[in-house]
Order: sequence, then structure tokens, then C-alpha cells
Amino acid sequence: MLKLKIRNRLYKNDRQMEGLRIQVFLDGDLLTEKEANDRGVCKLALDDGHYLLRIMPETDRLWNPDIRDSKFGGGATTGEPTDNLPERIWMPLDLDIEMVGGQPTDASSAGIEPDDDYFKVYLQPVWCDCRAVHPNAVKNRTGNIDLIVIHHTATDVDKINKWVDPNGHFSSSMHYLVDSRGMVTKMTHEIFRTNNAGCSNWKGHGLVSSSCPGGSINDNSIGIEVTHCCKKEYNQKQYDSLIELIASIQSEFGVASDAVIGHSDVSLVKRDGGVVTLGGKPYDPGLEFEWPQLESAGIGLIPKDSIPALADMYGGFFDKYPSECLVKNDKDSANRYGGEVRQDIPSGGIAELQADLKDIGYHCDITGSFDTTTYYAIKMFRQHFFAGARKIFNVLGVDERDNGTIAKGEVDLTTANILKQVRP
Repeated sequence: MLKLKIRNRLYKNDRQMEGLRIQVFLDGDLLTEKEANDRGVCKLALDDGHYLLRIMPETDRLWNPDIRDSKFGGGATTGEPTDNLPERIWMPLDLDIEMVGGQPTDASSAGIEPDDDYFKVYLQPVWCDCRAVHPNAVKNRTGNIDLIVIHHTATDVDKINKWVDPNGHFSSSMHYLVDSRGMVTKMTHEIFRTNNAGCSNWKGHGLVSSSCPGGSINDNSIGIEVTHCCKKEYNQKQYDSLIELIASIQSEFGVASDAVIGHSDVSLVKRDGGVVTLGGKPYDPGLEFEWPQLESAGIGLIPKDSIPALADMYGGFFDKYPSECLVKNDKDSANRYGGEVRQDIPSGGIAELQADLKDIGYHCDITGSFDTTTYYAIKMFRQHFFAGARKIFNVLGVDERDNGTIAKGEVDLTTANILKQVRP
């Protein structure tokens, strides 16, 4: 007797497992078909031999590869509203099973996991309705979708518990997860706002509230989580799926190519003295994220090839002092640059720096003073453009990711050049 427990691969304690049937094939012919109970349990009496087991959800719960909307979770965009969808949609699963003495041999290679007298089988969801479980974390939108925010899960375990578990952490919500196998699971229809970015701002846009004085882009953004733990590499399947998903969203909603950013680019925090700056979620999606993979597909903040002459940017500071940095407390009105008063540098370089950051989209006021807001805007800019295998070296030839200086909110020559390349 083969006893199966069918489970959600991303949410092991899922109770929404009804409507699953198991088809048993022998030598290509359908031998029997049996329905699992509402807990996903099924018992099969099989003689010795080689079988193909096909786990099939009900028709309305089955992923349909011929329909674009269902590819990313059913009713993904302008399709049927979430209220008319089941709470789960699944990928079908085929298992090759060799039965000997009433038990499967080499269970692990067959894709099943021993569990006392049972064997667990994990089914891939493509739609898990977050709103049905935590309606307070998913609201109606008040803005148009014009931004895509990429996050990482900060764990290398594929799970969506905090978004769909009734007893889970329900203050955050998400539209999509790209898991470690590159599979896409959708949790919220795009017509709804998720709390994916929290307090956040991009290009000066963000809905201001008492809880988010600097604003929040939740109303105009789509949030995508990618399974990833800090200091580990993302895999190619994840990049391929992410690029395909982003391109699909852009096509549906007209999101601009440069309106795809990381959570660390937008997340705000209120610091001592009440100053609101970037840095609320640093390293998200992290220094391991390969932005150039997206850029090669025409997605994201893509640096241009051309760079202005050093004498023509930031008051010519890097033309005269190429090995030095613009630093916190530099100030145009005092001709303070690189931590020193320098009368040979025309005033205005800091305001130009702030204008570049602001034009790109980073939260930064144009004050002419290298203040706390500017400092954290530079930190988040550097985390984005010094990430992945893009080897960004400072003027001394040192990889800034290895010696920790990437954490500094300073502007060296390399950073200055990239700022000018990215600026619209």
C-alpha cells in the first residue's frame, strides 16, 4: 500500500489541498484514478512494477500553459477578478515510481519523501491567494502601476508562510515569488495594492501618511520576492524567470524600462532628529544580485556608455583630485569639498550631485550640503551599482565590495562616473 501525503511545496502546513486526484499509469495505459481527501491524503494499492503517477488538480485549479494570465497565477492582470478564482492553482506533477514489496524503491530520486508510514509529495503552486487570508494586508489601489520593486526573502528556503499562513506575519504582502527553482508563484492580483515596499519613495512619488511621512510607493508598485539568502548567489533560472515576468508586467501595464528597482533603492527610515532618509531596507535584493542580467534585457537603470569630461562635472573636483572623495558635511556655500575648504573648486558641486541622485529617482533634497539624506542616497546607489559580478574598482584598483568601503556614503571617481552614466 502506497500512502501519499500531497503538500504545498512552498507552504508545508497548507490546508487548501482539496480537489486533487492521482492517476496511475502502467506501460502508458491508465490503470486507475483516485481522489485524495481534503487534506491531500491518498492510499494506493499497487503491485510490484514500474508506474507513472500523475497528480492532477481539478480543472479550475490546474495551471493552463496556453493562457498567459494563468501562467503567472490565473487572472494575472485584466483577466477574471480574484474573487472568482480558487484560493490555489497548481502545476500538475508526474512521478516515476518503482514498487517492490508494496513500497517504492529509491524514494528520493522519485521525488517523494518518507514520513512514517506515508510518503510526502510536494506540489508546485502557481497561485496562492494572499488576500483571502490577510485582507488587511491587501488593499484597493489609489494609484496607477508604474513601478516594479524587486526584493529578496533573506532566506534560501522556498516558503510563503508569512503571506498565506492565517497565523503568520500579515503586515507585509507581495504580488509574486520567484523561488529557488525559478518557478513563479503569484499571491495577489495586480489590481490590489500590497504592502511590499513599506515607507518608500522613488522620483519624489509616494503616498504620504502619518505612519510614512516620507511617503509610500505601495499604491503604484508591483512587488516581486526572489528566494535568496545573503552572501549566496542567485541562480540562472531565477534570472530567466524574473526577466520573463517583468517583461510581461511591463507589457500589460506600460511600466517604463527604468522603473524596475530594488527595495533598498526606495525604502525609507526615520532617523534621530526626525530626518527621513533611505536605508530602511539595505542590501535588498543584495550585493549578490546581478543587475547587469536585467540591464542586458533592457530592464532597470542602465548606464550609458558616455561619460562627461571630469572638468565638466561636480565643479571639476575629480579632475583636480581624482583619488579623493566627496564626503558628508561637504558644502557648496563654504567651498568645502573632500572634507576641506578648496577655493580652486567652483561652488555648486554638491547641489549637482544631489540633482543627479534626485533625477535618477533616489530620495534626496537639493540643499547644496552633503547632509544625512544625501549620504544614505549615495549608500543605496552604491549598493545597487556595485552589486553582483560587476567589478567596480576605485581609483586605487581595489574592489570596493571586498574591503567594505561600499558601505560608505562617499562619492569617489568611479561612483561619480556611474552617476553621470545613469542620470536621465
